[in-house]
Amino acid sequence: MKTLSAACLICALLFCSPCNAAEYVTLIAAGHVCCDPPVIRYSETITLGAGDFAELLDDLEMPGNLEINVGASSLIVGGGVNGSSSRRLKLAGPATIRLRGEGTGSSPNIAVFSITRANSAANVLPANAVVIPEDAGGQYQVILESSTDLLNWAVANPGTYGGSTPKRFFRTRILKLN
Repeated sequence: MKTLSAACLICALLFCSPCNAAEYVTLIAAGHVCCDPPVIRYSETITLGAGDFAELLDDLEMPGNLEINVGASSLIVGGGVNGSSSRRLKLAGPATIRLRGEGTGSSPNIAVFSITRANSAANVLPANAVVIPEDAGGQYQVILESSTDLLNWAVANPGTYGGSTPKRFFRTRILKLN
């Protein structure tokens, strides 16, 4: 069953669309073979910034636990979170996630996450950006305008402007020509 889940996960990752701006992170925590009490080993840490999202894709029936830290609070989520494919662990940042390897065998514990960063180019459109619509046959005129009172606008050219005018505002307009 673990082999089938791993094969399905690999196929899903290979055929995912790259345009969704997600990155995939695999956490691996080594299991242990000795000691009483057992030695807990940790994976690398995923750090989520504000607005970042993480989704556990498949926990591969991991015997370890996920350690999730949000601010000063810490939460341990046990293995087998995804009992069915309709129930997935999703987390919004800011937070950190790491895998605790608590298995009794030498096999590693594995968890795969899809991470969507808030500041990735596909997710960021500046508030002052103007976008020309996708239209294969359309022609658009981009106009730069200037104003000193935000009521009366005059066509302006890109270039260097002096600071002699106390308030000079600029805007960009797009007109469809056909």
